[in-house]
Amino acid sequence: MGVFNPEGRPGVKRNLLRWAAPAIVGILVFALAALGPGRFRLSLSEESFEKVARSAVAGSGDWRMDAATLGLFEISWAERHEGTVRFALAGGGDGIHAHGFIWSPSGEPPLPEEEEYQPGVEHYYGPWYLWSENF
Repeated sequence: MGVFNPEGRPGVKRNLLRWAAPAIVGILVFALAALGPGRFRLSLSEESFEKVARSAVAGSGDWRMDAATLGLFEISWAERHEGTVRFALAGGGDGIHAHGFIWSPSGEPPLPEEEEYQPGVEHYYGPWYLWSENF
């Protein structure tokens, strides 16, 4: 009744955000689900990853190869290889096989030859690729 009562409208305006909040949250959750939580986290962390990757490819000595936090991710290590940088996420997958991201602005990343396994690689978006160890 208060919505239709001219005297009740100031209350509607005052409480609009409170009433709209569930709808806004629902829309945000739907959008995040559509993007995928990993992709959303990477997009929020992309600047940190790319800064390290560009520094590594340029040969700068101030980038880290060991454990670090980049944006919203914990990484175990990073290595550069032929103009790309491979980041291993901490707690790799099932605890045995490493996995993570590769920054490769020139397309499909060349991977170092591994004696024990052939890494699996797939394009994620932009200059980003997903990789995982396949024994």
